[in-house]
Amino acid sequence: MREFSNESIDLIYLDPPYYTNRNFKNNNYKFSDKWKNIDAYLEFMEVRLTETHRILRSTGSIYLQADWRVIFDLKPIMDSIFGRDNFKNDIVWSYNSGGSSKKTKFAKKHDTILFYTKSDTSTFNTQRIPYECGISKKHKHNFHKDGKRMGDSWNDIHTLSTTARERTGYPTQKPIALLDRIITVSSNLGDIVLDPFCGSGTALKSAQNLGRQYIGIDENIYAVEVSNKRLRHGLSNFY
Repeated sequence: MREFSNESIDLIYLDPPYYTNRNFKNNNYKFSDKWKNIDAYLEFMEVRLTETHRILRSTGSIYLQADWRVIFDLKPIMDSIFGRDNFKNDIVWSYNSGGSSKKTKFAKKHDTILFYTKSDTSTFNTQRIPYECGISKKHKHNFHKDGKRMGDSWNDIHTLSTTARERTGYPTQKPIALLDRIITVSSNLGDIVLDPFCGSGTALKSAQNLGRQYIGIDENIYAVEVSNKRLRHGLSNFY
């Protein structure tokens, strides 16, 4: 990112390491999310988040996704870099994935996405969802024909099943519907979308499908390979 020009990117989405202190590995892909300590992780993130602010256009937005391990550590850093006044939402992506929880606490079934803008003049294309119940003719004029405005709790996008057509096999892959929503809301046709931790390439593929330009960065060769394959051949290669 240090090679990018100032204010050259319209939308940034980050799905960085979550400080799991695990090695992720399957038959095809692997990467490490192990750290010396939390300070080392936060220093790593702060350097990169500072660069995202420099390269983001004044009309741009940034979405930072993480979970309970680090989201409350990353929020003060984002406030410091982007300004508390530019913090728009803490979006809760709630999902019903498998797995059991310990008897001493609730099951962890959501990620948090921190949504910031560079200024008050950011791109925002309002999205609406259908009403959950019918509307009587008497009161119909009081409601928008396309449904209610989307809120900051997203429970209609599910994690990828083992048989999902878009699944690449890359660990931590996110569903393309999640990125479709973010990119549709905070960018326009032809805008440049950046994912500095592109992983399986979901943000890049979504941007490609939606007519945006895109840049992906990842230090992991497996991420580069799967992202390139996905962009060349679409989703039909993955089952």
